[in-house]
Amino acid sequence: MIEAFRDRGGEGKPVFVQHVLSWNRSEDAAHAAALEQWCFSTLDAEQLWNLRTPADFAAATRAVTAKQVSSKIRVSSDLGRHAEWLKAYADVGVEAVFCLNVGKNQREFIEAFSREVLPELNSGR
Repeated sequence: MIEAFRDRGGEGKPVFVQHVLSWNRSEDAAHAAALEQWCFSTLDAEQLWNLRTPADFAAATRAVTAKQVSSKIRVSSDLGRHAEWLKAYADVGVEAVFCLNVGKNQREFIEAFSREVLPELNSGR
């Protein structure tokens, strides 16, 4: 995708990425939050375009599993694993990554990532 961007007028322009993730202290909680908050990520664009009401979204995602959601976004309780995923962006020339934790545990997420993940990323500079 980055190569296509560069080939079609993006040469020399910065690349920014939104990295959607679900982190929590336990794997079960991380997967549950991902399923609850981001189940629509498993739907294709055509389906999303045609959903008009919350009831439509609920019906379209009723059978979605946590495993399906984790194939679309990064889900783990392992902060080291999240650091690895984020480090991979630097290898392909991404200049900034904006992390979106889909869970409701935002304060805990910010504290854990600032304590464990960011220092790991900054050590590679």
